[in-house]
Amino acid sequence: MLSKCPHCQHSLKLSDNQQNKINKALAALAPGKFLKLGCPHCHKAIELDSDGTVAGSKPQSDSLPSAPAPKKKSKKGLPPPPAPPGIDWLSDGEMEEKDFIDDVTQVLILMNPGDDRDKIVQAFEKINYKPVFAESGEDGIEMMRFVNFAAVVMEKNYEGGLADSLFHAHMRAMAMPKRRYIFYVLVGSDCNTLYDLEALSDSANLVVNNNDVDQFDLILKKGLVDYEHLFSPFVNMLKECGRK
Repeated sequence: MLSKCPHCQHSLKLSDNQQNKINKALAALAPGKFLKLGCPHCHKAIELDSDGTVAGSKPQSDSLPSAPAPKKKSKKGLPPPPAPPGIDWLSDGEMEEKDFIDDVTQVLILMNPGDDRDKIVQAFEKINYKPVFAESGEDGIEMMRFVNFAAVVMEKNYEGGLADSLFHAHMRAMAMPKRRYIFYVLVGSDCNTLYDLEALSDSANLVVNNNDVDQFDLILKKGLVDYEHLFSPFVNMLKECGRK
């Protein structure tokens, strides 16, 4: 059982509910894969092997000859990740079909079926996002290993609350070269819609109260415009420095 963070050595004090979710996720791991968790103290990623031990913590057998270190493949020549699409046209509150790029941009949805989910899906479909639904938090984590989602929407009580959510911990621990390209939306009855400070404290890009979901299409436009204005100069600067 994982009792402390291997990075900061703080005690994790996992609840029975959290431990059960971790055990379930470990049992579903594919061979050679790791389960990533986020430390609530230092926020660094913790990788677990399928038996629950910290990845790389097992001692190597003395009876086996040491294998030569594999040569690192050069990343030189790989194309840089695509830049976020321009969305300044959203600020006038109008949409025309000719304004959209005909590509497949996907949004991962972690919400229970219902009217709120339907309205949020419709808002994303209006701007040509393809909705993909996770069956659980563990399923959502696994899907993100193989798909670069442009946006993620999660209801705060989807896994019983953010404190118990493995998926939210995964988003918090995600490396920034990937995380900064994902528009993360949290929906909840205790959220203050479009309150940036609250979104920042929850490691999200946008927070929306359930009572305001009827206007989600307009809220989404405003959130995306703010996201573009905030991150585009920073991303462009990173690219100029050869980073992403």
